[in-house]
Amino acid sequence: MSLANLGPSGFQPGAWRWLIERVWRLEHAFERSRAAAKPEDDTRIRIFFVMAFFGVCFVALALGASASALFSGGGKGPGYLASTEGARGDLVDRDGRLLAVDLTHYALYVDPREVWDKPQARRALGKALPEVPAKRLDKVIFGERRTFLLGGLTPEQKDAIFNLGLPGISFEEQGRRVYPLGETAAHLVGFVDSGGKGLAGAERALDKPIRASAGEGGAATALSIDIRVQAALEDELRKAALEFQPRGAVGVVTNVHTGEILGMASYPDFDPNKAGTATDDQKLNRAAGAVYEMGSTFKAFTVAIGLDTGVATPASTFDAREPYKLGYRTI
Repeated sequence: MSLANLGPSGFQPGAWRWLIERVWRLEHAFERSRAAAKPEDDTRIRIFFVMAFFGVCFVALALGASASALFSGGGKGPGYLASTEGARGDLVDRDGRLLAVDLTHYALYVDPREVWDKPQARRALGKALPEVPAKRLDKVIFGERRTFLLGGLTPEQKDAIFNLGLPGISFEEQGRRVYPLGETAAHLVGFVDSGGKGLAGAERALDKPIRASAGEGGAATALSIDIRVQAALEDELRKAALEFQPRGAVGVVTNVHTGEILGMASYPDFDPNKAGTATDDQKLNRAAGAVYEMGSTFKAFTVAIGLDTGVATPASTFDAREPYKLGYRTI
């Protein structure tokens, strides 16, 4: 069998033959050194061969890393977070104003095995984190293993705790959905759960495209609303609700030429950043999810049908002095 036939699949026979010949030459050089009673030459040759081998490997790794850094496209795009499980793209209004965005927050962990002075650490964390129950702090700090204490810390909050210099304290990055406008358009925008799944509003209705946009260079999902119209609508609706004290109120502004929703408000409202603290009544979007009789507002449709069919005219009159009976009901 020739040396050319020894080559692995995809390796050129000529190159394989050249490599075999060089290896045999090197081995013969080792044999000649031993035969000439010059073991130091044998050692030098072997050291040189090993150094050359590692040098080639290092150059190959360096070239591969450089190619990945320069040509992989990683890090491009304006996204706030790298696309990870549960990541979502931005949500904006018709003019690109931000309604919802993923921002980096931090989860706080405590490893009691590394805490030197547990009572002192308990006092410091209790003062820095008054929202954490005392029993929860005691269980974590005086426990026996690394435990999650609190999530959703902003970079400022994380730095404040880090600057306490407490041993055994560590942080892990976590993505969190943030609604910068708070209560504005809350019912229309909706909110997500801790895993990034849409639970209400546009976050739920457009869950798949919003998730998909997180991996497309930060492409945003636009809604038809105009946040200026939305803010004005909510302001007027709130004034009317405070004056008349209803159980609930609804306001909708549409483009009559296209049917687009420019503003949709429901009262009472809530803050989607703290959706867990809101009641079901606050989270109910009465414009889209409530069912109730239209009442007097439906009279406009009755008049329109009469005029359209010719049954009535703007000058028509009707005797309404006697009740109208429909089956067993008296209206």
